[in-house]
Amino acid sequence: MEFEIKNGRYVKEYDYENGKVIYELNKGTGKIKEYDYHKGFLLYEGEYLNGRRNGLGKEYNENGELTYEGEYLNGMRNGKGKIYNYSSYKYYLQNEGEFVNGLKSGKGKEYNEDGNLEYKGEYLNGKSNGKGKEYFCHISVYIGEVKCEREFVNGKRTKGTEYDYAYYDNLKKYYNDILSKKLEKEREIEKAKKEKENEKNICFII
Repeated sequence: MEFEIKNGRYVKEYDYENGKVIYELNKGTGKIKEYDYHKGFLLYEGEYLNGRRNGLGKEYNENGELTYEGEYLNGMRNGKGKIYNYSSYKYYLQNEGEFVNGLKSGKGKEYNEDGNLEYKGEYLNGKSNGKGKEYFCHISVYIGEVKCEREFVNGKRTKGTEYDYAYYDNLKKYYNDILSKKLEKEREIEKAKKEKENEKNICFII
């Protein structure tokens, strides 16, 4: 089996054993597969319109692993999509959100390799731009807690509020102190009730 590729796009699939073309892209429109010209691995599968990626599709690396799935327009990532990555030991969702002309633009989220949310906010031209929140995602007691709420310009933090571990340590200690005092008070009340009941029982026996 061989493939015919023009300008990096898959156009025909041949089955030479039977001597015929078994698939041909009709005027560049329909569902299609693109293969790497030199190594032959699957690069893209999805929808085409007028010879370009348009609609829903998926991208793969040379190991056959999914790297992107989502919407396309005029050959580029446009609309909602998800980016996947591979660490030394696992496959995970790295980004999800909106894309414009192949770059993250609009609302989106970033995750670490353990699946914990790192960032949620706005993007422009592939970088954090506008309002966003960063989250603690590595220390178990703080996972899911907001690390900072800021405005971003070209991926850099500007004005906003930054939280640190001391803040959460003090906050945790504060609530633990309240809980301890509440439990202590409840124990004292329960102890007083039992002492009164014991006094009644003693008086009844006499």
